Amino acid sequence: MAAGPLVQIGQDNTYVKDHASSGRLTIEYSRNPKEFALPNYIQIRPVQKQSGYYLKIDQRQAGRLVGGELTDYVWPDGHPRPKTRQNGMEFNFHDFFCIRRNFGQPIGDLAREQADFGVEDTQEGIQAQQAMTGRTLLVQQALDLSANWDAAHYMNVTSIPGVTGTWDTALSTNLFIKKSLNYGSKRILKSTLGKVRKKDLILVMNPTTAMAISETQELVDQIKQSQEAYGQVVQAEGRWSEWGIPDRLYGIKVVVEDSVMVTSPKGAATQTEEFVMADGIAYLLSRPGGLMAKGGGPSFSTATLFAKEEMTVQRKHDEYNRLLDLDVVDHVGVGLTSTAAGFAFRAVL
Repeated sequence: MAAGPLVQIGQDNTYVKDHASSGRLTIEYSRNPKEFALPNYIQIRPVQKQSGYYLKIDQRQAGRLVGGELTDYVWPDGHPRPKTRQNGMEFNFHDFFCIRRNFGQPIGDLAREQADFGVEDTQEGIQAQQAMTGRTLLVQQALDLSANWDAAHYMNVTSIPGVTGTWDTALSTNLFIKKSLNYGSKRILKSTLGKVRKKDLILVMNPTTAMAISETQELVDQIKQSQEAYGQVVQAEGRWSEWGIPDRLYGIKVVVEDSVMVTSPKGAATQTEEFVMADGIAYLLSRPGGLMAKGGGPSFSTATLFAKEEMTVQRKHDEYNRLLDLDVVDHVGVGLTSTAAGFAFRAVL
């Protein structure tokens, strides 16, 4: 039985996609929190087209009682029911744009045939890690841009009432860290009309910031007299991160964004590695529900990754040139879809 009509040889019909390999990489890299921190604090929304709009509705209207009064809504008997004409919702559209990127590398047939280790799987793993590091960079760049945030949700910590110093100078007598987190979570609670609470939030920072916080007297003094003191010293698995801070800080889940990128080219005399997330910043983010967003409905995920095509792995053998092309394709874009459900702490160190 024929598999289909006869066709001319073309760029899209001379190979078979490796579905099993694609599935493996999706599980191990793009959606596995054990490999990357990113899936712990963003939500992925599959999209059908590479660009479009998402809808933002002003959430404040649902709680608007002007002057704290109910006078405009009183309906006396025998009178027409009141209609304020100023109670309609307000909304606007924001655009998203997904850019397709290919992380590829050919391997010669002789190298593959004579290798004493799995060169193909290893090379694919390298490219998948590049793609996930790239995703992390895109998200961090979006979070870092002040224009993406409401002014009330993006500020230096020393601008927060009661916080007169940076987090690395926090003491048990000034509680700069606790005051900052309380301020940010209260701001989010108000802006979302109580829909996003402290239990829904995630505190994201890089290892440099996490280690600086772990050494402050604010945390040390509160821990050393408690039953948690020994666990902090030995950094007991499951309760303490490898960076010396608890997995929850003042009731907020902590995620340390430890992705590293190499910014120097191959062959450079000095190789430069740096964390993708910058030092001295921290974010309170919301990511309700699962990693994959459901279609339709409101979203309270602070950051969303729009995915037109997610981590597709393709292998194409070039018989004439006797090589195998290995490619990882990621077609994604980033949007801060609910900045009311997030808070950016700047200059924390």
